[in-house]
Amino acid sequence: MTSKNNAQCLITRYKTANPFTIASKEGIDVRLVDLGKSLPGTTVSFDGSPTILLNKNLLDNKTSYTVMAHELCHALYHSDLPGFYANFYNGRGKFEREADLFATELMLSCYVEETGSMPERYEELVNSYGVKEELAEYFCE
Repeated sequence: MTSKNNAQCLITRYKTANPFTIASKEGIDVRLVDLGKSLPGTTVSFDGSPTILLNKNLLDNKTSYTVMAHELCHALYHSDLPGFYANFYNGRGKFEREADLFATELMLSCYVEETGSMPERYEELVNSYGVKEELAEYFCE
């Protein structure tokens, strides 16, 4: 199943694309912590249960939705992997791309939930939620 299908299944199940709501309904613990300036978030596992750690510097910032969605993908589908593997690979691995695509799909649906319409340009998602610009071609398929 692709990250797009995974995102759509969750949106249908919970009737929202809000990653904070989805994490809550999935029973995933989310903690705001000081992760410094370079790490927006990470997923760790305590006693086999995934916990999402979001940098408290993102509070009151729409980018927090994209970071949360990215980490939600890891918590749901990659929680058996060590939490800091993304830093080792500089965020370029298969699981990082999958999480980026999943997050972008959720943010597209969040945009529709908030505005009632699809964005006219992909840049609207970049500006609204901080999604990665290089994923624009994914939505032109």
